[in-house]
Amino acid sequence: MTVRITGVMVQYYKACHRELWFFANQINMNIEDENILLGR
Repeated sequence: MTVRITGVMVQYYKACHRELWFFANQINMNIEDENILLGR
């Protein structure tokens, strides 16, 4: 099994390891959720 490391992955690794985990596991937040829009 090969894993491709992209520039986005490096950026997420530097900014937030949790965001990298979400990205690597193809988990996306629902950006249209009202609570996310309110910053909760």
